[in-house]
This record gives sequence, C-alpha cells and structure tokens, in this order.
Amino acid sequence: MAIICHISLGQGTSIQIPEFQVQPIDFVDRTAAIIGLPLYLRCRAKSHDVVTYRWRHNGSEIAFGSRIRLAEGNLTILATTRRDHGHYQCFATNQWGTSVSRLATVDVGNRVPIPHNLPHISKRLGTGTMLNCNLPSTRIIPPIVNISWVRQSGNTTDQQHPVQAIPVISTDRLFISKSDGNLYFSSTVSDDAGIYRCIVTQIFYLVTNDSFIHMHNYGQWQQLNFTHQSPVVTTPTAIARPLRDMTVLAGSQIKLECIVYGKPTPNIMWLYNDQVLTGHPLIKTQNHQRELVIDNIQSFLRGTYSCYAFSSVSKNFSECEINVIQPPKWKIPLQNADVCFTKNVTIPCLAEGDHLIYLWYHNGKRIYNGNKYTLSPQGNMTIKNAIIEDAKIYTCIAMNSMGNIVSNAFLNVHGCPPTLIKVPHEEVIALIGDSVSIDCVAEGIPEARAQLKKDNRYVNLDIHDHITYANGFGFTIHSLKPTDEGFYRCAASNVYGKTQSQGVMINVCRETTASVIPRQTHAPIGSTMTLICLINKDRRLATTVHWYKNNDIEPLRNDQRISISAYNETSSKLVIKQANINDSNTYNCVVISFVPTGNTRKFARAEGNIIVQGPPLAPLDVQHQLDRNQKTVTITWYPGKDNNSPILHYKLFIATNSHQYHLLKDHIPVWQTSTVISIFPFNRYHVAITAVNKLGSSNPAYLNINDTYYEVPGYPPLRVRARYDYQRQGIEVWWKPIPRLFHFAPGFGYRIILNEIVASGKLIQRRNISLTDSNVNHTMITGLQEGKRYIIRALTYNNVGITVDPHQNLTVRFGSQPPHGIVKNVSIYVISYSSVVLTWSFYSESEHTPTLGNNINGYRVELMRNEEDISSSRTTILYHGNTILLDKLDEGKNYIYRISAFNEGGDSKTYLQSSLDLVDPVPGPVKGLIATEVDIGTIQLDWQSPVVVDSSVTSYTISYGLATRRTDEWQVNIQDGNITSMLLSGPFIDGKYRFTVSASNKYGGGVPMSIIAMAQSIIPSSPINLQLLNVSQHTALISWQVQESDISGFMLEYKESTASQFNLYDNNIPSESREILLIGLISDTVYEIRLKTKGMKANSQASTSLTIQTLAKEPMEVSTQFYNQPWFIVIVTCVCSLIVLIVAVVVINYKQHRSSENRNNNAKDKTQDSAGYTITIKRNESSTKAKLTNVAMKNVNQMENSVFYTCSGNTAIVYCSDSLEKEKNNQNNRDSYNDNELDGKYHNINIA
Repeated sequence: MAIICHISLGQGTSIQIPEFQVQPIDFVDRTAAIIGLPLYLRCRAKSHDVVTYRWRHNGSEIAFGSRIRLAEGNLTILATTRRDHGHYQCFATNQWGTSVSRLATVDVGNRVPIPHNLPHISKRLGTGTMLNCNLPSTRIIPPIVNISWVRQSGNTTDQQHPVQAIPVISTDRLFISKSDGNLYFSSTVSDDAGIYRCIVTQIFYLVTNDSFIHMHNYGQWQQLNFTHQSPVVTTPTAIARPLRDMTVLAGSQIKLECIVYGKPTPNIMWLYNDQVLTGHPLIKTQNHQRELVIDNIQSFLRGTYSCYAFSSVSKNFSECEINVIQPPKWKIPLQNADVCFTKNVTIPCLAEGDHLIYLWYHNGKRIYNGNKYTLSPQGNMTIKNAIIEDAKIYTCIAMNSMGNIVSNAFLNVHGCPPTLIKVPHEEVIALIGDSVSIDCVAEGIPEARAQLKKDNRYVNLDIHDHITYANGFGFTIHSLKPTDEGFYRCAASNVYGKTQSQGVMINVCRETTASVIPRQTHAPIGSTMTLICLINKDRRLATTVHWYKNNDIEPLRNDQRISISAYNETSSKLVIKQANINDSNTYNCVVISFVPTGNTRKFARAEGNIIVQGPPLAPLDVQHQLDRNQKTVTITWYPGKDNNSPILHYKLFIATNSHQYHLLKDHIPVWQTSTVISIFPFNRYHVAITAVNKLGSSNPAYLNINDTYYEVPGYPPLRVRARYDYQRQGIEVWWKPIPRLFHFAPGFGYRIILNEIVASGKLIQRRNISLTDSNVNHTMITGLQEGKRYIIRALTYNNVGITVDPHQNLTVRFGSQPPHGIVKNVSIYVISYSSVVLTWSFYSESEHTPTLGNNINGYRVELMRNEEDISSSRTTILYHGNTILLDKLDEGKNYIYRISAFNEGGDSKTYLQSSLDLVDPVPGPVKGLIATEVDIGTIQLDWQSPVVVDSSVTSYTISYGLATRRTDEWQVNIQDGNITSMLLSGPFIDGKYRFTVSASNKYGGGVPMSIIAMAQSIIPSSPINLQLLNVSQHTALISWQVQESDISGFMLEYKESTASQFNLYDNNIPSESREILLIGLISDTVYEIRLKTKGMKANSQASTSLTIQTLAKEPMEVSTQFYNQPWFIVIVTCVCSLIVLIVAVVVINYKQHRSSENRNNNAKDKTQDSAGYTITIKRNESSTKAKLTNVAMKNVNQMENSVFYTCSGNTAIVYCSDSLEKEKNNQNNRDSYNDNELDGKYHNINIA
C-alpha cells in the first residue's frame, strides 16, 4: 500500500530557488588565464534562504585548499597551471534545491616563446621570399596585440653612426602578416638586403588590480642576402599562404590576408560568393588590398570569400568558407511548474542560435535520456511518472561553440482527483465464449481505484473470477456466458473525488458453428464426391453459406459437374460428379453471421478434404551418365506426380539386345531418384522405370543406352570338363556356352588348347582348335597317343582379345577310363547365413557299392545362384575326402550346387545337382576332439563346443565303430548341450576305431567331426619263430617274429640249461627290433632263451624256448718265452697300470679344462660335432662284462672295430655295429664309472 503525503504550501508561501545575479563568463581567454598568475571566477545568487556554493571542473567536484579557494561563491586560483584548463560550473543550493550556472571555459595561456638561432636567408634577386617570426601555433598563448618588424641601419664599429632599428613599413611589395607575424616580400630588390627581426606585443589581465599590462618579445636578428645569380626579370604569381576556412561568432571582427609572390607585383581583388567586392558597407579592404576586414560580421555574411591575384605575367587565387554562428539566446526560459503525482510532464526549454545543444540538470545532477527522462533535441524535457522525489530544481543550458546560457526552475509534484481517460463504447453485441473488453482507465493522485458496475451494482471480481482488470487497459470479461448480458459502467475514485462513465450494453448471442462431414474422403478417379456442411446458429443472427475451393476468392457455383443444394439454415451439400485429379483439394464451407448492431459479420468456417487418387504419372527427365570406369551407368530421374497417393517405390526394368524386359531392381526407395546399374560391353540396353503407389504403377519412362564399349570376353568357358572316350578313341571336351551378354565385342568364339606333358615335365602344344560358333558346347579331339597325359585349356576370344581362367587346367591320361558312378548321400549343413558344409559318397555304376577312392582322384564342386547367373558361379576342386566348406556366400540366398568326380581319365559324365537355402543354420563341427583310452576297454572322448549362429547347442550325438567299416555300429545321444565329454565302455578289442561327434540345435543336426583312435587288448600275442642266426664262444644272434604291430617293445629272459629259473637279460628291447645279439656268454655252455611281447596295459605269455650252445675254446700251446712267465706279466701289468694312471690324471685335467672351454664357446660348438663317442651301456648283474645296447657316434667308419673300456677294474667289451641307433654327443666326457653306477642302469659314456 502506497502512502502519499500531500503538502500544501499555504497562503503567502512561495517557492524561491537560488537565482544567479553574477555568473562566470562563458569564455575566459588567454589574456586572463596565464600560467603562474591568479585566476578569478565570480558566482553569486540571491535567495531568502541560506545559499551554499560548490564548483565543478570538467565534471568533477573541486576540492578547495591553499591554491584554490572559495569565498562567497567566487572561485580563486592563486597560481594557474596547465591542468586548470577546461570547463567550470558554479552550483548554488538552498532548501528548494540546486541551481546550476552556465559553463565557463578557461583557456590557459603563456608568453610567446620566440625561438632563437634562426637561419640566415639567401635568395636570388627578384624572387619572392619570407622572413619567419616563428610564432608558436599552440592556442594557450594570450592574444597578440601587435607584431612589427625592424631593420638595422648603421655600423656597430662606427661611433658616429651607431646601429639603429628602423621600423619596416608595409608597401605594395612588403607585408607584415598579423596572423603568423612573418614578413613577406612579393619580390625582392637589392635594397632589401639587410638584417631584420620581429617584435611581438602581448596583453595580460591582472586579476589582483583589475588592470592590463603590455609585454614585448624580441626575435633574433635575421640576415637577408642575395646570391650571385643574375636577377630574375619576372616571376609567376603565387599564393604565399592560402586562405583557411573559419567559424566565427556573430558580431565579432574578422580579417582575411591575401599574401602573394610575383614580379611584377600582382594586383589583388576580393570576391564574395563569386561576386567582386566593391563598396560594400560592412566589408572593407586595406593595406594595399591584402587585408579584408569585417568589423561586425553577421550570419547573412557567411559564404565563400576569394582572393584573386594577377599580373601581366600570370594569375592565381585562393578561397575559404566563413561560417557565422549566432550565440544562444533565450526564447522560452524555464518557468516553475506543477504536475500531478505519477503524471508525465514536459518542461519547455527553447533558445535561438546556431547549432544549439541542450544540457539538463536535476538538482545539480546531469540528466540523460532514459526510462525516466526523455530529452528532445529541440530542448524540451519530459519526466515520466512524476513522484515526490522529482519535486526539485531543474536546469537547462543552451550552448554552441560560441557560448552558453542557463535557466533554472522548480517543479512541484502533488496529488490529483480521478479522471477517466478511457471509457467503454455505447453498445456491444458478442457471442458466447468471446472475450469482451470494457475500457476503464482512470488517473488520479493518489491512484484512483477503477471499479465495474453492472446494472448499477458493483461487480465483485473475487466472485466473478472470469472478469479481470488490467491496469492501463480496463476490464475484460472472458468466456462470455448468457448471464453476462447487461448494462455496464466504469467508475473510479480516490481521496480527492470519484467519477463514472455513461455505460455500455452487452448483448450475448450463441456463436454460429459449422462442420463438414466427412472431414476427408478418398475415392478413385471418376467417382462422385459429396460433402455436407452442418450449421448450428443463434436464431437472432441472419446467416448465408458459401462453398470455396481452397483459398479461391470466388465461391463455387452450380454447373454440369458441381451441385450445391439450397441453404435451409441447418445444412448445405456439395456434390462433385466424375471427379478427377484436379478436384483434389480442400473445400471450405463459410457461414456468415450478420450481427444487427454495428453491421458486423462473424464467420464460421469448416473444411473438408476431397482426395481423388490414381496411379502415379511416369517419372520425368530420365537420363543416364556413363561412369568413369565405363562399367556402370548412373540413371537419374525426377518423380512424376503421385496423383494423391504417395509413391511407395520405383521399379527398374531392363532389356538387353532387344530381348524382353525383365525386372532388374525392385523397391527402389522413394527418396532415391537415381540408381547405378552395371553394363557389359558390346550390348544395347533398354531401360524402363515405373513409379508404384497403392493404386498401381505408372506408365514406364523409357531410356536407351547404346554407347557401351568393347572389351575382351567377360568369362572363359564355364563348367569345362574333359574325359577319355574309349568308343571314339579321343578326348571329349564339353562346357557351358557363354551367353551373348558376355561376348563383349564382335568376333566371339571358343579356343581349345591341348598340351602334351613330356617326360621332362615340359608342355608341348599338340592342338589349337578355334570354334567360331558361339553356341557350340563340345568338341572331340582324336589322334592322340595311348598312355600320354594331356592338359586341356579352354578359353574365349573376340576381336579385342582372349579371356583365360588360369586355374582351369584339365589333365587327362589318354587310354585311362574316367569314373563311372554317381555322387549320392549328400548331406548339407548350413553353419551360418553365408557358409555351408557338404558331405557325400560316390557309388560305382556297376557294383552299386561305395568306391572309397580307388579310382577317384577328386571332386569338382560347382556353386551358383542360378543357371543363368554365371557371375556367381565358382568351382572348387577337392582332392582328398568328401567334405567341403563353402563360405563367403550371399547371406540368406538360395544356391544350386553340382558335384562330379574325376580321375586320370578325366571327368565323370554324371553328376549330382541340387539346391540349398542359407537359412536355419546348424552347429559347425566340434573343436579339439580327442579320444583317450583311460582303461582297458574304456575310451574317454573330449571336445569343445562348436560355433553356432543365432542359437545354442541343445544335444550331441556320438557314433563309433571299427575304422575299417563304412558305418558305425553304436550310437549315443546326449540331450544336454553343455556336456563336452563322454566316457564310452564298449567291446573295444585290439584295433582302430572311428569316433564321430555332431552337435544339434533347434534347426537340426550339425557337421559331424570324426577321429581315429587305437584300442588295445588285455594281453598281446607271444613272439613266434625264434631262430639262432649266429653263435660264437661268447655271443649269440637271435631273431623272431610277431603278429601285432601296435606294441610297445620286448623283454628277453635266459638261463643255463642246468639252472631252474630264467634270468632277465633285457627289458627294453625296442618294438621295431626283430633280432638281438647276446654277449658275455660262457663258452661251450647250453642256454635256453625266451621272449615276451610288451603291450600298453600288459605283457604276453612267454614264447617257446630256444636252446642254444656256445662254441668251445680251442686248445692253446704253453709258451716258454719270457713274456709268458708270471714275473714278466706282473712287471708289465704294474708298469702299464702306472702309465694308465698317469695318463688318466692328465686326461682328467685336460677334460676339465676342455669342459670349461666348451661351456664358454657353446655357440660355436653348436655348429661343430664332438670328437668323442657316446656309448650307452648296462651292467650285467651276473657278469663283470658290460653289454652295449645303444651307441651314438659322429663317424661310424671310425668305430667299425671293437672298443674296449675299463670300468673299475672290470673289462667291458663293447661292440660297434652300423645297425645301432645313433645319438648326439650331449654328455660330458668321462673316463671311468663305478660299479654301482652301472648296476641296473643305462649310462651315456663319452669316449675320447
């Protein structure tokens, strides 16, 4: 709630603002503001109240101190500086506010600093010249009162004639400029030579005693000399200093100087606005016409002034613009004013003068344009929404470049009684649901309260919430109801009074509505279309009905096809017969309601859509562009009219070489208006494009493509096969002909090349057959040699070149029969949407039994999309097995496959052909299938899950049987797809078994995976046919035979015939050995020998014993020689033992040294064989002799004889044989072995 305090000034009380009696002058020039001297600015205002003063310099408050003082409003600056330059304002304040003085501009000046050391001037006699006084161009110097020049006369050394300064007098040839102080010579004579200087007189104003003083400044003496050149006779007229444009204050004095050079001396003439000045009362010329003076210039004298100089030699001119500005002068100064609270008020401020600008202040604070104030360029100021705080002093300053004036006034803000500034109209007729505005805007201070009366009763807005009030606009009745009908008034009141309007009558009528049924109707071309307009209106309103097509200006009228029924105040019917595409549009039913009061019209509009549909029109502007690769063509088009049924897609038909059209591309997206098709050389194409919507297809848009190129044939002969024909004694070659589409150039034909493979492996061409008939598909080659192998190649050719399949080489041995049988039992496993596995069997035609590869070298598997699509045909040759993986196929497509067999005699004439669909993929083969015999008669199968597409494994099937049989004998089903191992306990006996695992998913069984594994029986059979091959006093060579091949080795036992128990001789005889040499036997002794076969799980029974007898010793003669005496044998034995011991120590040290070197040079030793031999020996438990079981050596030729080795005093007889196994020398060299190291063990001994 706003509280407004209204103040009445009372009788006799008047507003008196500070009124300036003395203000600072608007411009303080350099005569009064001099650096270092005092500056005095005056300010005084009168008022009944106490007045306080303050000053601003360049908009900032001045802080007073010892240098700047304030006394009774006057401002004193004791010592002026350059910083004091600028604008000053005085502010006088009393209880009513602050008055602002005019702006005072202070221009601080200084004495003229005339420079010294001016250069002397040397000129050619007769030319014009100038002596420079060198006055500074700055504006801070005080005005110059006078400038004069003097010239020296006399001699400084002559006492009788001292130096004197003679003033220089202006003549028609000499001129002293009052603006720059220079001395000008229009032309020179010899008497002008001399010494000159300028004298400048300035005037200063002393504030202290209110007086002026004059000061003189003397320039340096300058000497004017002339060169020795001959004097010039004439010089052209030239302007020494051009005139400059200027702006001056009306009523001031101006002087224009026309300074010229030239000989003879030019005459001067002045012009004003291109008119010669002669006898003008306000304009005069002086000083030989060089100066034009206007003492009291007025604005009507502004314009162009020209100086025209001429002589008998030449002429020249200069001109300038003089602008005269009137100083500001009040026409309407500010006056005290009153305004009601919150009202807008405009305070006029108008002055006369040129180029005026206005400044406004509120209580001493500058005012700018904004939300609160609006400042007019003409000087007026508008205050918006005046409030109590706006009741202060306002100041208006009018100024231009020549001065400023100021005016101050007080604005009083007070309250006002209400007044209605917006009132409602006399009568309103509105429709139910409309909104009605009742203008009701009141003004008053304090704010007037606006109220609405209906039928002389105030309306309570809290109850009637559909009536709202917007300040500044009035009342609005939203969503009129019949009960809102009545007589309304606008009323307003405040503490100062109240008022009300005359009122308005509001009539409420029901709104007229219209609807069209159906809203939208579709029908094919030729149908009858009907729209009905239903009308609901107030009976008090008169209405008419018109039908319009879309936004047509003219309504529809009855004709042969269009029928509009008579309006019966409730409906109107529109009927269109034999509708066509052009009838498709929006039809508007417009009901016009005439409101009696005010003759207003209300429109009710309803629309219905008629859509006449038909097949689309043909595509437009069909064109083609041969692509850069010349193998594809881009076809473009524009959509034809869709005939009100959206185009669903496009179809592209093509005919090649005048053949019938066939569909090439279906369902080309509607947003795609171009497509790329592949073309082949040497073909003519006819393209037809149709647009399709739900009502049918358009007529075709045709395009012919004739600009194809030539190229070698597109394909070699397809499906080429060859075989030996016994009846016709030749090699028959047949193939699938290449269609005309792929001939690619004229001159198409087939060429069959037959090469013989000679003994050296080289090829010799025997036949080169050309077939020009493009429809031929076979040929017979005769006259070949029996048993020879031939390579047949088939190619295509035309006038451009040939096309060869580098992989299409067929080999036929002349005289060998080709396969006679058929491929059967084909299994198809689709393992993904782009790959398939095929398995099959081959049956002989004569025996009807499976041929397991005896007369089959391999198979050719051909895959194609269809018989005509030769581009998709591919042939894979399978040399081993009857299972093949075909991958990288088109996903989800159908294929045809063909399988045929071949051998050395060529290809089979029969083949299997069928189709496959790349749908419902089954699992692939299991991974990592292994079979392990974990126990006798028990096989463990392990595998990893196969790859499955879009499903998972649901079960596994395991079948197994002997590998030598065609079919498996047993089968196991696993219903858990997560199991990847199985333990099989079956009747496994010795032999190889085939185990097959296949996974299944929801689509069926997957690719089977097989493995061959060996099963062992419990006891292998015993060796048979033991024979004695050779015998000596201490050795015997034994041989034997065995029935099985899958064994792990043999063990040999022996005993003397008199012994009761067999002893083990060797437990690790290799499985591939079939004979053994027994050593260390006793001469002339009978032995029994037997063998056992070692199996994987058990050993066989002992074989039948073999009885042998070693040879007896031959009798030896007793020697009587000394070396047969015992004493000699003992001595020799001791000496030899000592030598052996010494050699052993040396060898051990040497070996250790070599072992260290070998370790350091291991890299080198890897490429060099050891110099020693590795011997594996075993200590015989019943003999002191050692037996050789395995020898590995570097050079067998060096080991052909027996080798003796001493082992702890016992002699080991070692025999070397070429049949013994060789090993690498990978053990360190050793000289001796202890008995306990030999007992029951194998040892590798290096012998140097």
